[in-house]
Parts: sequence; C-alpha cells; structure tokens
Amino acid sequence: MVEFRWLYLRSVAMALVFSGLVAGLGWFGDQIDVQPGFVPVWDPEGRSFWLAGLILVALAGIFYRLLDSPPPGVEPRRAVRAEPSQSAGELATNWVLPLLVVLSSVLVLGVYRGTTAIGAASLISFFGLTFGPVTRQLMIFAGPDGRERARVIFTLLVHGIAFLTLAMIYIHKVRSVFSASAVLIVGILLLIALSEGEDGLFIRRFVYALVGGIMLGQVTWSLNYWQATGWVGGAVLLVCFYLYGGLILTHLRRGVDARDVLEYGSVSVIAFGIIVYSLYM
Repeated sequence: MVEFRWLYLRSVAMALVFSGLVAGLGWFGDQIDVQPGFVPVWDPEGRSFWLAGLILVALAGIFYRLLDSPPPGVEPRRAVRAEPSQSAGELATNWVLPLLVVLSSVLVLGVYRGTTAIGAASLISFFGLTFGPVTRQLMIFAGPDGRERARVIFTLLVHGIAFLTLAMIYIHKVRSVFSASAVLIVGILLLIALSEGEDGLFIRRFVYALVGGIMLGQVTWSLNYWQATGWVGGAVLLVCFYLYGGLILTHLRRGVDARDVLEYGSVSVIAFGIIVYSLYM
C-alpha cells in the first residue's frame, strides 16, 4: 500500500512528538507529587499539573483535526450499506480518538508516579496515536480486506483506551457529580470514536453516543456506592461499553436482531460474573 506510506510516516512522527510531551508532563507531575483522590482542576491539589494536561489534550485534538488529512490522491471506498454515508464531509471527527489517547495517558500520570508510569503513559500515547489515525483512514480509504482488518484493530484500540480512561476516572473515587459527569462526556466521545468508518449521518451517531454516555454515567453513579477498586470499576464500565457499543455498530451496519442481543448480552453477563467472582475471591 504505497499510497498510504505518507500516512504511516506522518502518524509515527506526530505520535513521537506527543509521547515526548506526555513524558515531560509525567516528569512535571513527579516534581510536584500529584496524588489521586482529588477533583482535577476543581481542587487546588495538583491544579497546575491538570491544567497542563488539559492543554496537552486540547492540543492533541486541535493538531489531529488540522493535520490528520486523507492520503493524497486516494478516494474513499466505503462499503454500501442501508443508509448512504454523508459523514465524510458532514463533520470531521478525526480528532476524537487522538484526544482520548492523550487523555488516558494524562489520567494515568495523575494516578501513578515514577519512571515506569512515565514510560507506560508515553508508550500508550505512541502506539495509540500511531495505530489509531492509520486504521481510521484505512477504514475509509482501503479496499474491503484492508478495511475489515483495520476495523478489528481500531475496535480493539478503542476498547483498550475505554478501559484505561474509565478506570482512571473511577480510581479517584470523587463525588458522583464529578465522576459520573466525566464518564458521561468520555463515554460520548468513545462511542463516537467507535462508530468511525461506519455509514450513517453524524447526528445519528451522536444521538446513539449520547444515550450510551448517559447510561455509563448512571452506571458510574451506582458504582460509587460499591466498594470496588478503580480497575474493577473500570472493568464493569468496559463491559457496559462493550455491550452498548457492539449493538450500535451492528445496528449501523445491518440492524440488530435477537441473535445479536443474545450474543453481546451473554458475553457481557459472563464477563460481569467473572469480575464479581474475582472481586470476592
């Protein structure tokens, strides 16, 4: 795929820049000893770190919105589905996943300290910002085989970022008005990112994402009454995200039937059972 070579090189270069900035933010967090358990920006503890992190997250969204353009001379090859797609020119959402990748790295650095945490957060940013934009473009511009492979990688990446981001929000154990609201906003962005490359108007994707974000916020509100660790809470939220997100993707492609509900529902119930079993063992 020679026509995508520029896309690969550009993604690696941009990923290196932002992973370096994430490492710098981690070093700054170590210097001021940021600790979890406080509301970012709202509480004075670690406010300078969180403000710098939000600026970095916003820069990632802005830069990828402006610079992550389609490969030159390559026409979209979307599959024809039930509803003709107008989303390519309706509203660009190429900034959503990069913003979430950098946000997840910042949240990790807000919880964990030291060289290992800085290295892990930088790697998350590098791999997320390398594979995310590339696979998104391939879902739109590659042929059928390349598009399906890209969809698998992209979906796994979004679920990984979802787990990390939701767990890092929940691990702070702040009041529900803050944590549930944050999960609602992040959930909307995650579900918009998950539906990338699928045919359908943006407003339709946004409405589905809004409903899912509200659902995840309500689940977070309930989880705050449960004495679970941040990672367990993140796993529960990931199960809910998997169930709703899977049904959204299926509905956008061909519509949902009883078999799809049974498939996603059974996997989610089994996963939730494993989480609860591991919690009480």
